Amino acid sequence: MLALEDYVEAISKSEKVASELAGMIEMETAQRASTAEALKTKEVELQNLSKVARVLEAPEALTTKGGELAEEISAAVNTAFKPDARITPSLVQSWRAEVEEELSRIRERLTTAREMEVQFPRLQELTLQLSNLREQYEQRKQALAQAHALLDAQQRELAKLERTARFLSKDNEV
Repeated sequence: MLALEDYVEAISKSEKVASELAGMIEMETAQRASTAEALKTKEVELQNLSKVARVLEAPEALTTKGGELAEEISAAVNTAFKPDARITPSLVQSWRAEVEEELSRIRERLTTAREMEVQFPRLQELTLQLSNLREQYEQRKQALAQAHALLDAQQRELAKLERTARFLSKDNEV
């Protein structure tokens, strides 16, 4: 009996140990993944820095790249930039300001589009209600026209009956 209790206790302890080891493995895996991600980010930064270093070694490449960037910005903001022979930080700042203005306008249009998208189901609902109301209007208009026609017919019939009644009352008096 004691052997069975020892066996059950050993299983319980080994499950706890296995659970703790699984947690540790999971934590190490997560740390390894975040370290790998950080390493990738640093490699990208290093590649970008080496590109910048190559550009700085060849100033004419910087001018060419600036011209290409000016053309891209011109196309994006629908504004013609003057291709200056010398690209300065202030020129790049002005480009950035124009790009930010265009981004702001685009964001406003996106916000409006999102609001319209949210309101579209309500518009469909109102359009359906309007269609139903138009149908009801037309039906009531037709019913009113029929009622007017019936009223006119009944008024003519009443007029005939009144003339007949007057004629008969004149005959009774004579």
